[in-house]
Amino acid sequence: MNRPQGGYIGFNRLPAASAFNSAASGIWTLREAEALKRAGTWPNTDADPYFSNVSLLLHMDGASGSTTFTDSSGTPKTVTASGATISTTQSKFGGASGSFGASAYATSPISSAFEFGTGDFCVEAFVFITSFSNARIVGIGQGANGGGPYTGWSLRITSTLVGFYRYDGATETDRSTSHSAAANAWHHIAVSRSSGTLNTYLNGTRLASVTDTTSYNRINSDNLEIGGVNFGGTTIPLNGYIDELRITKGTARYTGSTITVPTAPFPDA
Repeated sequence: MNRPQGGYIGFNRLPAASAFNSAASGIWTLREAEALKRAGTWPNTDADPYFSNVSLLLHMDGASGSTTFTDSSGTPKTVTASGATISTTQSKFGGASGSFGASAYATSPISSAFEFGTGDFCVEAFVFITSFSNARIVGIGQGANGGGPYTGWSLRITSTLVGFYRYDGATETDRSTSHSAAANAWHHIAVSRSSGTLNTYLNGTRLASVTDTTSYNRINSDNLEIGGVNFGGTTIPLNGYIDELRITKGTARYTGSTITVPTAPFPDA
């Protein structure tokens, strides 16, 4: 049997489409590999297996001073800056991040994509805090509607606590735990719920794992707010920067006692 011409690459997993003259299963020539790449059927090892569940994906990239915040999820949402800007002063990836602070946040119209009910989800971001306060990174807040201290949920960090928070005007659910993260440094924060267990992570280490069957839904038609969440007409800001914000509904990305902190921007597909 004649062997195909061209060098061979990798014992690897099978390409997404069968190569017509592969010498053996899992082995293909450079020519075959290039053909599959051109056809868009070469396996993408950097792909996000949960991308179809991504509700919001903000890379916070762009020119310094820009007020454009682009959602790179599969169903892009409109994100409107309210004082927040893109900044090149700090960056985890890509040379820029979102700059937030007092009267500087961004919003996106409320959507069922931001309601988790009692199901699985994951909310995560890289944050750079210049001065700690009771900062809300992202959440379904009161927005422009005003009228009361209601919220569907919020991811928060203070000088001593990090975690998930809900207050519906009557019942407070605070899934926060202590941390020792320093200001003026980048930190990866993630909250991930799997089958009624909520895990909180900071820089790859699980800070807490608790039973949680709270329904994290909107109270009314409030906005999703980024870089600050409004409580009863007062926005509790995040003083600093956010890079790579991702909200995933319907699946828990992280469940172990330790996780691998992403070392590149979150995938766009």
